[in-house]
Amino acid sequence: MQYCYVQLSISFSYRSVSIRGLGQFSLSDLKSQEVCWLGLDFSQARMIGSNGFTEKEKVSGEYLSEWNQFFYEEESKYDIAEAFRLKKLNMNTDACAKRNEAINKANFIRDSRYFLTEKMVAEAVESFNYNGIKESIGILFLVESFSKSDERATVWVVLIDIAKKSPFLVKEMTGVPRGIGIVNYWGGSIYDIIVQIRDKYYRLWLDNEKGK
Repeated sequence: MQYCYVQLSISFSYRSVSIRGLGQFSLSDLKSQEVCWLGLDFSQARMIGSNGFTEKEKVSGEYLSEWNQFFYEEESKYDIAEAFRLKKLNMNTDACAKRNEAINKANFIRDSRYFLTEKMVAEAVESFNYNGIKESIGILFLVESFSKSDERATVWVVLIDIAKKSPFLVKEMTGVPRGIGIVNYWGGSIYDIIVQIRDKYYRLWLDNEKGK
């Protein structure tokens, strides 16, 4: 599979690297296609700063599920549909749950920096299990890191052509954590990213797509 890499503008919470895959869709197609929320994918992620993730078994286990549950239990807050201007959004996070259960717990928490490459992101999208997903487009948040050292989460926001298992929009973003307790604290960083998309970046990406 071939990918073309596109440079876009830089801001504090949205870095310039993005991937343009072979997917046939564009952001403007979201309004005319069936769309599915695929979840928070921690299969490529690392937690940075061991002093901030002392409950190792929970961080690499049940907390991954709890962070995904926010999208069901607090849907009006963690509102992906609103962020992407969707009238309807289906949800199927089963594949994400299985990937998260299979993470390598031995090196999930570390003190050194960690970054995903464009190739790693593309391969993660291609290897995702899309069986049972009937929608045309999937929205996936591929988590790179929750960094206690930097007090930020880094997440790749990926829009996927399900039939081709290929991304057609990929944006690397960062979110600021906030909240009481580790689950709410890092959940706050994901909420921050959703708000950024809703209030600023959706329109910016759409304008860039249209060449404005």
